[in-house]
Amino acid sequence: MFGSVQNFSIDKSMYHDGDTLTISGTVTYDATIPSVILQIITPGEIGLAGIANILPKSDGSFSTTFHVGGPTWSEDGTYTIKISYGGNLEKTFSYQKSSVNYDDGSTDTDNPN
Repeated sequence: MFGSVQNFSIDKSMYHDGDTLTISGTVTYDATIPSVILQIITPGEIGLAGIANILPKSDGSFSTTFHVGGPTWSEDGTYTIKISYGGNLEKTFSYQKSSVNYDDGSTDTDNPN
């Protein structure tokens, strides 16, 4: 058997300080591979904003959450999520430290569309 990452998703495409980033996905389960390795890579690929080892279920599903913000989330821009499990799969998302306030008092987080 050979483990591989099938797919994964995140719950939004833009995050701000204090948000929770939920990542879930599936792998081709291989009992010889103990965990899914998840890395959140900063813009410019110069550092890590987060890292985790996730134990997949025997059906291959996995899920985890990250608190967005703090010292490792030092710059706005496009972050890359890299999932490794017998192979790699990557996706990107945007991060902006704070939400934009509009003249009418709303913010860009009021309407998630």
